[in-house]
Amino acid sequence: MDESKKLAIEIVGELEPQGRVTKENLLAKVAELGGISVEDLTDYHKREPARSLRNAAYYLAYNSLGLSLSETASLLNRKNHTTVMNGIGVMATNIYEFTRRSF
Repeated sequence: MDESKKLAIEIVGELEPQGRVTKENLLAKVAELGGISVEDLTDYHKREPARSLRNAAYYLAYNSLGLSLSETASLLNRKNHTTVMNGIGVMATNIYEFTRRSF
């Protein structure tokens, strides 16, 4: 597993507990912990680590904050919910593979 994916998993682990992240500070916290700007996080490029960190933000917005797919897409400057669905699935798979290898 590459370093960008590991970093994204660590960020989810740190921010996922209740109350650690809000809709207002989600992007700033993910960007800060990932060492990138909020602009890079919400930009359309597919370079790492922004892509993995964006997937972490999708995952947190949907699973921890309970935002809808459309709300999550809007928060991260995306056109529709399908990109968010894919990113959440990728992040969930990465978390599963990481935890499976840890035991």
